[in-house]
Amino acid sequence: MEVRILTKSAEKAGELRHLARERLIRQLRRFRHDVRGVTIRFDDVNGPRGGVDKVATAQVHSSDEALSHVSVSASSYEAALVRLSQKLKRLVMASPKIGDKRYNTRRAAQE
Repeated sequence: MEVRILTKSAEKAGELRHLARERLIRQLRRFRHDVRGVTIRFDDVNGPRGGVDKVATAQVHSSDEALSHVSVSASSYEAALVRLSQKLKRLVMASPKIGDKRYNTRRAAQE
Protein backbone atom coordinates (compact mmCIF):
# COMPACT_ATOMS: atom_id res chain seq x y z
CA MET A 1 0.00 0.00 0.00
CA GLU A 2 1.38 3.35 -1.06
CA VAL A 3 0.98 6.28 1.35
CA ARG A 4 1.50 9.77 -0.09
CA ILE A 5 1.73 12.77 2.24
CA LEU A 6 1.35 16.34 0.99
CA THR A 7 2.02 19.34 3.24
CA LYS A 8 3.21 22.93 2.97
CA SER A 9 4.81 22.88 6.44
CA ALA A 10 8.47 22.10 5.77
CA GLU A 11 9.42 21.68 9.44
CA LYS A 12 6.67 19.10 10.04
CA ALA A 13 6.90 17.22 6.75
CA GLY A 14 9.35 14.48 7.75
CA GLU A 15 7.73 13.75 11.10
CA LEU A 16 4.22 13.72 9.59
CA ARG A 17 5.28 11.35 6.81
CA HIS A 18 6.70 8.87 9.30
CA LEU A 19 3.70 9.05 11.68
CA ALA A 20 1.13 8.86 8.86
CA ARG A 21 2.73 5.86 7.17
CA GLU A 22 3.06 4.00 10.46
CA ARG A 23 -0.48 4.78 11.60
CA LEU A 24 -2.21 4.08 8.26
CA ILE A 25 -0.39 0.84 7.63
CA ARG A 26 -1.37 -0.34 11.11
CA GLN A 27 -5.03 0.76 10.71
CA LEU A 28 -5.52 -0.60 7.18
CA ARG A 29 -3.31 -3.72 7.19
CA ARG A 30 -6.36 -6.00 6.97
CA PHE A 31 -7.21 -4.39 3.65
CA ARG A 32 -3.68 -4.17 2.19
CA HIS A 33 -4.62 -6.31 -0.83
CA ASP A 34 -7.64 -4.17 -1.65
CA VAL A 35 -6.36 -0.68 -0.82
CA ARG A 36 -3.85 0.40 -3.42
CA GLY A 37 -2.92 3.68 -1.78
CA VAL A 38 -3.85 6.64 0.37
CA THR A 39 -3.08 10.30 -0.33
CA ILE A 40 -3.19 12.67 2.64
CA ARG A 41 -2.96 16.46 2.55
CA PHE A 42 -2.24 18.44 5.72
CA ASP A 43 -3.14 22.14 5.81
CA ASP A 44 -3.01 24.88 8.44
CA VAL A 45 -6.09 26.97 7.68
CA ASN A 46 -5.21 30.23 9.41
CA GLY A 47 -1.46 29.94 9.76
CA PRO A 48 0.51 29.92 13.03
CA ARG A 49 -2.18 31.70 15.09
CA GLY A 50 -3.35 28.46 16.75
CA GLY A 51 -6.79 27.04 17.33
CA VAL A 52 -8.64 24.12 15.77
CA ASP A 53 -7.40 24.82 12.29
CA LYS A 54 -5.22 21.89 11.28
CA VAL A 55 -7.03 20.04 8.50
CA ALA A 56 -6.19 16.57 7.18
CA THR A 57 -7.85 15.40 3.98
CA ALA A 58 -7.41 11.92 2.53
CA GLN A 59 -8.36 9.99 -0.56
CA VAL A 60 -8.32 6.20 -0.55
CA HIS A 61 -7.58 4.35 -3.78
CA SER A 62 -8.82 0.78 -3.98
CA SER A 63 -7.59 -1.75 -6.51
CA ASP A 64 -10.26 -0.64 -8.98
CA GLU A 65 -11.40 2.91 -8.05
CA ALA A 66 -11.08 5.81 -5.61
CA LEU A 67 -13.40 5.23 -2.67
CA SER A 68 -13.91 8.66 -1.22
CA HIS A 69 -12.53 11.84 0.26
CA VAL A 70 -12.39 12.17 4.04
CA SER A 71 -11.59 15.37 5.92
CA VAL A 72 -11.10 16.16 9.62
CA SER A 73 -9.89 19.14 11.62
CA ALA A 74 -8.10 19.29 14.96
CA SER A 75 -5.84 21.48 17.06
CA SER A 76 -2.66 19.64 15.95
CA TYR A 77 -1.51 17.66 12.94
CA GLU A 78 -1.03 14.56 15.09
CA ALA A 79 -4.59 14.72 16.47
CA ALA A 80 -5.92 15.24 12.95
CA LEU A 81 -3.97 12.18 11.78
CA VAL A 82 -5.44 10.00 14.55
CA ARG A 83 -9.00 11.08 13.75
CA LEU A 84 -8.38 10.71 10.02
CA SER A 85 -6.99 7.19 10.30
CA GLN A 86 -10.00 6.12 12.37
CA LYS A 87 -12.41 7.58 9.81
CA LEU A 88 -10.52 5.93 6.96
CA LYS A 89 -10.74 2.53 8.61
CA ARG A 90 -14.51 2.93 9.08
CA LEU A 91 -14.86 4.10 5.47
CA VAL A 92 -12.99 1.09 4.10
CA MET A 93 -14.86 -1.35 6.34
CA ALA A 94 -18.19 0.10 5.17
CA SER A 95 -17.23 -0.09 1.51
CA PRO A 96 -19.32 -2.71 -0.30
CA LYS A 97 -16.36 -3.74 -2.44
CA ILE A 98 -13.85 -4.15 0.39
CA GLY A 99 -15.37 -4.33 3.86
CA ASP A 100 -18.35 -6.48 2.96
CA LYS A 101 -16.14 -8.81 0.96
CA ARG A 102 -14.02 -9.47 4.04
CA TYR A 103 -17.10 -10.03 6.19
CA ASN A 104 -18.73 -12.35 3.65
CA THR A 105 -15.54 -14.38 3.23
CA ARG A 106 -15.26 -14.88 6.99
CA ARG A 107 -18.95 -15.74 7.27
CA ALA A 108 -18.76 -18.32 4.45
CA ALA A 109 -15.78 -19.99 6.12
CA GLN A 110 -17.74 -20.35 9.36
CA GLU A 111 -20.66 -22.12 7.67
